[in-house]
Amino acid sequence: MRGREKRGRGVEGEECCKALIPGLPDDIASDCLARVPLRFHPGLRLVCPRWRDLVTAPSFHRHRERIGVAEDMIFLVQAVVPVDNGRGSDEGEEERKGGAAACRPPVYGLSAYNATLGSWHRVVTPEPVPLFAQVAAVGREVVLLGGWDRASLEPTAEVRVLDLATGGWRRGAAMNAARSFFACAAVEGRVYVAGGHDGQKNALRSAESYDPAADAWSALPEMGEERDECRGVAAGGRFWAVSGYGTEGQGRFVGAAEWYDAEAGTWTREEGLGEAGGAACVWVSGAGCGAWGAAVESVG
Repeated sequence: MRGREKRGRGVEGEECCKALIPGLPDDIASDCLARVPLRFHPGLRLVCPRWRDLVTAPSFHRHRERIGVAEDMIFLVQAVVPVDNGRGSDEGEEERKGGAAACRPPVYGLSAYNATLGSWHRVVTPEPVPLFAQVAAVGREVVLLGGWDRASLEPTAEVRVLDLATGGWRRGAAMNAARSFFACAAVEGRVYVAGGHDGQKNALRSAESYDPAADAWSALPEMGEERDECRGVAAGGRFWAVSGYGTEGQGRFVGAAEWYDAEAGTWTREEGLGEAGGAACVWVSGAGCGAWGAAVESVG
């Protein structure tokens, strides 16, 4: 047994010492692997330990940016349209009759658009994404948070974090308050959330921010007014909660917004940003390691 263990370690050590690509210097081989699109990196990680260690290292993604092959990615939370397996007419008939299929909540997933290559793909998640969850990108991580629990249809404080380099998911620290239909955006390495509504459909004024590196939430001062169904935007180094409505003004969107001053710890109201209404807001930017960005807007 001990001999087999030594031989096993020897094989592993030999594997780690092999060239990245036989016949090529490692620097040239690294440049070749850096040009492989991000969506194929899960396959690269499975080739051998050296490839796995290379493509999951932050320095590799900084190198992709330096040589001009970094990609801009947009991430969206959206309902997954079921595949019609030849039963579309039967299912449609069931829904028209008010059957069980019509009562089931939709399944949500995480989609990614490669803005550099012009291609879409579905991100693999270990379990369905909460309905109407929000998404933001900080560095090499994508943070999914809030929304409705699929079983209870109640707002959730749940947080999930995807490491884009390793493809691994982890549970993040839960928000201090369960909320849905809230403003969300990432600013200078933190994820900010504000407003939305609670389990009794009361509009919220509360806000908080998340530090993915420390896996910790910090409470922020409350906004000046309740903002249900507000939209989050990162602009000018500030977090903005745009439009929304109060508990008593159900569905009557306002045209004003509030932005948070992190240094002063205060909110400032801005009028005249546009006509009152529920228009979507999307922020797209390069983020961390120069390899990806995020759209911080949930869509149905």
